[in-house]
Amino acid sequence: MSEWWEAVEQLTGLRTDGSPPRGPRAHRVIKRLGGPSTSCSQVQTRRTHAHRPIFIISSDILRRRVIYDLQTVQDTSYNTREFRGSTEMHITLHLALAAIIGFGLSEARQQEHEIAYYIHPCQRSNPNINECLTYSANHLTMHLRKGIPELGIEEVEPIVIDEINLSLGSGPDGYRATFKDIQAFGVSNLTVNQVRSDLNSLQFQLTFSIPKISALAHYRSSGVLIMVQATGGGEYWGEYEGVKAKVYIKASEVERNSQKYLHLEDLKMDFSVKDIQMGIKNVHNGNAVLEAALNLFINSNSQELLKEMKPHIKKKLMVGMKSFIDNLFSRVPYDSWVID
Repeated sequence: MSEWWEAVEQLTGLRTDGSPPRGPRAHRVIKRLGGPSTSCSQVQTRRTHAHRPIFIISSDILRRRVIYDLQTVQDTSYNTREFRGSTEMHITLHLALAAIIGFGLSEARQQEHEIAYYIHPCQRSNPNINECLTYSANHLTMHLRKGIPELGIEEVEPIVIDEINLSLGSGPDGYRATFKDIQAFGVSNLTVNQVRSDLNSLQFQLTFSIPKISALAHYRSSGVLIMVQATGGGEYWGEYEGVKAKVYIKASEVERNSQKYLHLEDLKMDFSVKDIQMGIKNVHNGNAVLEAALNLFINSNSQELLKEMKPHIKKKLMVGMKSFIDNLFSRVPYDSWVID
């Protein structure tokens, strides 16, 4: 039966060396766990009680039961072959129960705290929680590039913006342009550089960068630009390199189905672009003079044009960002992100 004593050793932490435990340490452990003395009457009483129906079994109870049975085998004066065999059978059954129940509890805990593959959890007590949250944000971004069907996200690119307006100057001759069906490529290549958090107030600030964004759109314009009548339309293109952005999130905690979720309370964002190249092509009516004039003006004043367009761009981006965050917060429990 040496293999059983080795199993008992693994279960209880009590060294057995392949044989029934002996010595004062075994007695101290049994006494600390509440084991009974080894008189015949008490042995019989304890064994009778052990046959009551058990509805709640913990690992501690099984631990005590096995250690008690070991003591019974070692010390009882009724240590006949039949009695010893009966007791060892109890140890065998208790070990089997411990294994089955332990496996069941492990499976239950795993299902209860099962975390989606696109989530990297962080310990609340981690002194480097912000570094962990930064890694977690990049982990999510990595999976977003391929799509996350569980979140209803099949494709992330291109990012589509329905319309952005630009207005330069005032009066009847002021230049007006409308960009429609804007498609942006490269946004999903973002890297989260830093996350700053206050878990008590549920405030988060994310800083991220995007190497390059390419954009295409249809445009219509009217008015006068650099003394040229700029009424017409065509196709717009843009290359934005060195994009940096900051996003501020304020959330509140709600409970649903005994789990904690986040609810978005406030969202702010800002961005900058280091280098910009943009222009128009395929101008309606083939007006080469208008096309050349507009491209000269656009590339000579790209940062100023971006500054004028920025409020409209931010407003449109925040609509899409809010929709994404609301969807994410509603589907993924907060205690999957940050665990105690």
